[in-house]
Amino acid sequence: RNPRTLRAAARASLPGALGASSMLTSRARGALGGVARRLSFISPIYEPPSMADVDPPVLGDVAGFGSTTLPSGLTVCARGTPGGPAALVLSVKAGTRYEPAPGGAFMLQQLAFKGTTERSALRTIRSLENLGALASSSLSREAMTYSVTCLQSDVEAALELLATCALTPDLGPEAVADNAASAAADAAAAMASPMVVLSEMLHEAAFGEASPLGKPVFVTAGVDPSAAAAHHSSTFTAGAMTLAVSGMDVESAASLASCYLHGAAAGPAPAATPSPFVGGFARLKATCPATYVGLGFPSAGTPAQVVMAEAAAAVAGTAAAAEATAYAGGEGLAAITAVGPSGSAPVGALVCGLRAVASGEAAAAIEGAKVRQALKATTALEGSASFAAAAAGAGGADPSALAAALLGVGAEEVQAAAAAALQGPLAYALVGDTRGAPSHAEVADMLKA
Repeated sequence: RNPRTLRAAARASLPGALGASSMLTSRARGALGGVARRLSFISPIYEPPSMADVDPPVLGDVAGFGSTTLPSGLTVCARGTPGGPAALVLSVKAGTRYEPAPGGAFMLQQLAFKGTTERSALRTIRSLENLGALASSSLSREAMTYSVTCLQSDVEAALELLATCALTPDLGPEAVADNAASAAADAAAAMASPMVVLSEMLHEAAFGEASPLGKPVFVTAGVDPSAAAAHHSSTFTAGAMTLAVSGMDVESAASLASCYLHGAAAGPAPAATPSPFVGGFARLKATCPATYVGLGFPSAGTPAQVVMAEAAAAVAGTAAAAEATAYAGGEGLAAITAVGPSGSAPVGALVCGLRAVASGEAAAAIEGAKVRQALKATTALEGSASFAAAAAGAGGADPSALAAALLGVGAEEVQAAAAAALQGPLAYALVGDTRGAPSHAEVADMLKA
């Protein structure tokens, strides 16, 4: 792992990216953060009066949803839907925190749907084209996902192709060498986003640069050619997999999974090496017209912590955002971020937002945050692909429960979560023009004042 190389690449590309826009952008959803109970949210502009006429979403169990665990340990969940496309998402607990060697997980993700031991890359592409299917893969610190969207009549063929690509990818030296340049380009493109860089810096500050959750996701320099194969063999067990299907009942989905995913190695999911929240400071200096700042706090991804971060960001102002990510083992990160003009880190606004939530002075912000997040969670259940991703991310649990949990959070719970954040360890990150920004000790004092 060579974080200095990544930082140098990011420093070189950030000025252009930041100069193009001074507005916050949401980061790519599958690239960072955890899938096990993953909750990632971006705060819109907060205007309390606008929420007065917004009714909470109508909640209920997802119609036709079912979940089961096969004898192998593989979890299957599905929802039958009449008409429309079908979507299949295979989530594997094989994120970067589980990789035995740096860069193995990212290279494995780069090789998804690019050939298998049984199909060449060209034949794989042609098979997808013949189905009219759309395939993609994503990587986070917690999981790797393989997704295919197709017609409902082609679910079996699509699952056979997905299973082959996931279980028997071509990870030989030639395949790795052929995709090395594109992997480096994708890593550079990701690190050109200031919000992606800020998230990386926050994880480093929160968990430590050498920890499983603090190390960078996008590693390409100096990667051992065998790292992807080593990562695959150590993590792709049946117990680490969740298959979510939209467009088929769970009994049929389980039958197909038993047929096409039977080749998954037996065994439980890999154990997560503890990565405790230690707190600290990380920054990346760059000449640009904006300063990005993030404050992070320990989080287990509870609904109260999700609403707390969202409400604090809303109070902080229109250029603030919130994110709450939970990882296996009860570890996680709740963060509030903001952007300001060059040399003017808006730390004070974030601190004031969090203090207002903790003091009980932000009742309207809390109610607005609850409704917005419940609406987002409910909206994710409407599309085939988004439903399958939500169900896979929930580990096979009914994803509709999230919206109900968010709406059911009491103001006192949110205030308590904010108060705990004020007194707990702090992760503090800066990206861009960091001149004049307060130190970590100064920000910690502001929070505890």
